[in-house]
Amino acid sequence: MKKLLLAALTLGAICASDQALAEGPGLMNPLVLKAHEAILAMELDEARKLLDAVPSRDPDGISERALLAVYEGDCDAAVALLERHGMTGPKSRAADLVDLARGCARVTAVTTVLRDEKRGFVIRFKDEDDLPLAPFLMDVAEQALVALDRDLQVRLPRPLRIDLVRDHFSLAAMTGLPEESAQTTGTVAIAKWGRVTMLSPRAMAHGYGWADTLMHELTHLAISRASHDRAPLWLQEGVAKYHEVRWRAPLPFDHQPSPDAVARLGFERGLGLPLDKLGPSIAMLPTAEQAMVAFAEVHSFLRYWLKENGKDALGPFLHSLATVSSQDGVDVVLKQRTGQDLAAWSQRWQASLASVSTALPPDLMPPLPPRPGEPPPPSAAPSPRALYRSARIADLLEERGHLLPAVDYARKSQTAAPHDPAARARLARPLRALGRHEEADPLVEQLDAVRAPHGLFLALHGALLRKKNDDSAAQQAFTRAVEQDPLRVEVACELVDAGQLPAEAPRAALCRAVRDRAP
Repeated sequence: MKKLLLAALTLGAICASDQALAEGPGLMNPLVLKAHEAILAMELDEARKLLDAVPSRDPDGISERALLAVYEGDCDAAVALLERHGMTGPKSRAADLVDLARGCARVTAVTTVLRDEKRGFVIRFKDEDDLPLAPFLMDVAEQALVALDRDLQVRLPRPLRIDLVRDHFSLAAMTGLPEESAQTTGTVAIAKWGRVTMLSPRAMAHGYGWADTLMHELTHLAISRASHDRAPLWLQEGVAKYHEVRWRAPLPFDHQPSPDAVARLGFERGLGLPLDKLGPSIAMLPTAEQAMVAFAEVHSFLRYWLKENGKDALGPFLHSLATVSSQDGVDVVLKQRTGQDLAAWSQRWQASLASVSTALPPDLMPPLPPRPGEPPPPSAAPSPRALYRSARIADLLEERGHLLPAVDYARKSQTAAPHDPAARARLARPLRALGRHEEADPLVEQLDAVRAPHGLFLALHGALLRKKNDDSAAQQAFTRAVEQDPLRVEVACELVDAGQLPAEAPRAALCRAVRDRAP
């Protein structure tokens, strides 16, 4: 099922920990050790003070100063420092950091930086045409920070840094994630080096859920700060996946299908892995399907653990990890707080999956291979190729003004995929243009009639609410639409007439910018 696959793919996955890259074999100087801990906790001013007391030629101190420069967004300074002290060779203890800093410096060589001192944000844009997105990014980030303070008792320091890049090459260079891994799993954002690096929505034909993705990645930063980067991968991803929608009001299609069902299917079909065997990054798993199952596993486990221990248990648990330096820190803290280690909790969780139904509707069934030794089950769903053909012909006909035949083709794809928001929007739009509102309105009237968010569908839903004079609900719908596909004209301009603009200034600016770029 396409929507579920995208849910896994469009959520960033943090790479191998910052600590592993920077710590090298020693870090014997206690001041450098303290500075390193401060950097991981994003206490950059404290780290700078500590490093000022370290001799300027101390190799560990040099590496940490370079790491600090990367955290502060000054990759050029990090490269210059390492080069000046001859620490750029392939056998240097800082070799990985050098590669990362050089890649970051290349991407940021020509960028536009927007600083909002009052709100405490620094946003770097690779493409200045994305500048109108800044107020929307900041609004989501502010709400996300409130949610993280509430749920995890973590306050991320300011300024908060967000980088918006054009493509997977830039995403890989800025973060150290191999480009091939980013493309294989479809990763669109990564929280690393004290900032969030995201693909611009323009990198995809119809955008992506950048707002929930931003919350997911900010959660990673909060986990790193609370635990001093000692939370293992499964815990980081479980907490981030659980929290990605907790910054906003829930929507009917959140978490469809249940991560419990996907996790059980993954284990049954040989794609499930033990929580502690997921490797250094979900983004580095070999296939998109395995990444999807991994996200479902960690999400399912965390929901189970919170159900058993209470939501208030998570923040103190994460903070406790910062006090345990051993590799089995999670087991130590789990035993202290719950009396059971990870193996016991994992066994209880997997046992609970036995009662989970995997009888999902065809359009919610994840695209997983059959169980080992079984033939592929016959598909009740129409072929994706046939659906795409009908949809594409409908789009082309509508673009050329042939609305009646466009309706006929759009109706074919909507009938075949009745819960697909894109198919509903594709049919509703030409019907509205023909004045056949009695047919168009029911297609976009109910949010619970679809399985996933979609920018145009939500914009059409907002326009219908506006027609009913429910302005508050209409604005909420338009906001949700921008959080999916902000660079589509109908979304950015809220389906107002060509000579008009949305009332709010940021939305009006976004509408102008998108109209100016429209063909």
